Amino acid sequence: MSGLFSRQMGNEKKEQKEHFNVKIASYDSLHTIPRVVDLDSDNIENLINQTAEKVYQFSREKGGKIPFIVINEIIENLIHASFEEATISIMPDGNRICIADQGPGITDKRKASLPGFSSASKDMKKYIRGVGSGLPIANESLTLIGGNLTIEDNLKKGVVITLNMHCQEEQDGRDDMRPNSSLRHYASEKKEKEDYSYMETEDKIGENQEKVNKEREKTDEKDEIYRIDERMTPRQRKVFILIGEMGEAGPSTVAEELNLSLSTAYRDLVALEDEGLLECVEGGKRRLSRKGIKYLSTIFE
Repeated sequence: MSGLFSRQMGNEKKEQKEHFNVKIASYDSLHTIPRVVDLDSDNIENLINQTAEKVYQFSREKGGKIPFIVINEIIENLIHASFEEATISIMPDGNRICIADQGPGITDKRKASLPGFSSASKDMKKYIRGVGSGLPIANESLTLIGGNLTIEDNLKKGVVITLNMHCQEEQDGRDDMRPNSSLRHYASEKKEKEDYSYMETEDKIGENQEKVNKEREKTDEKDEIYRIDERMTPRQRKVFILIGEMGEAGPSTVAEELNLSLSTAYRDLVALEDEGLLECVEGGKRRLSRKGIKYLSTIFE
């Protein structure tokens, strides 16, 4: 490990820097070859950021619900393995992500999931917090939303960390597959299902399509919120929250309340209006639009 960071940081006289690599395998089906993306960089921080963003994007495109913060924390953890043979596999539904390496591994997996336990060196802490919070944060965040995190040894060396997000549809499917207590009861249920199979099929098709449409709308809304978060500056966020608190305000009020120049306050209001978060009312004042009201509710979740 010390060798990796000495090459990355301490030997500036060398003309060529070592490149670090992460492979991302995105599965559309477990019966087909995955789409493989190679990310390569001589800058560790850039590699971590690019990898986290790409994995989150692929997961969301498949309907995955694993939060970005969870993905980012585990990818940062690859620094402990010097990114040696780092491979990230995204399953077809986007709700199962495996992050594997062939580094030194994790000897005490129980302690690794507890706050405060860390093997981060001084050089590693230039890129990550290194206070033993990464795995606990990821584990707790997943647990709170109905998921889980597992840590296993890789085949020869290294570790595999798996992020799972359990969907209600999956649980319903497992419930349907539970065996009945008696064959007679099973036969009775089967006959009832056959009698009403056509009607049930029609109803289920409609219900499933409605679920798909609702989930798609939720995914689109969350993706849009994520994109707004990326584009919005901290100052614009303060301006947006101020408008939400006051109901409506113009550039002069915003400038006075936030100690900004009048031109800066005006530019931020226009930028927020262009995002569709504000709408102009009488006297040049702005107030939250419908989209802005929805976005405001996500800030305080």
